[in-house]
Amino acid sequence: MKKLFWILAIAALGFFAYRFLSDKDYFVPGATDNKEAAGLPSAAGRREYSSMEFGFSFSYPASWILKEMGGGIVILKPNENTSDGEAPISIDASGDMPYEESVAEMRQNVLGGDKKEFSIGGLSGMRLSGNLRPELGEPPETFFVFTILDRAGRLFSADYRESRPSEASSYAVYNAVVESLQFR
Repeated sequence: MKKLFWILAIAALGFFAYRFLSDKDYFVPGATDNKEAAGLPSAAGRREYSSMEFGFSFSYPASWILKEMGGGIVILKPNENTSDGEAPISIDASGDMPYEESVAEMRQNVLGGDKKEFSIGGLSGMRLSGNLRPELGEPPETFFVFTILDRAGRLFSADYRESRPSEASSYAVYNAVVESLQFR
């Protein structure tokens, strides 16, 4: 009987400790089965995201919302009021498309702006910025930046979409996210 009492006491203590610590963000809700650390606190108001499945990581502002869409797609948005479809930052690590084919397609679809060679995290690629061709269905005033990297012949992209002038700080966040990218 004494053993049963101690087992119940330890179980109750563990339950209350977990509830207390989870309220303090020691445990990250929504951690996926593949052990991706989505949003662990780090230095100076930033969080770290790491995908073991797709072999990359980056840091982002702790005040931003990170959402895993599945299949290697991650979006970042400044608040919950921004719809997922209008999230200013998206990362595609799926590797579904060949890199060279993607570069050719993007060169045709991005109008004006800048097209330059780019390198980050040990990978080389290209950064294209401007507006998309009208037939692609995006509003003409929407500004895009595509950082496309060659990852063993497959596409890795980090994209920025600005549809409202008030999102000027989103571009700085995008640049910081891209600069913090690391690959395994």
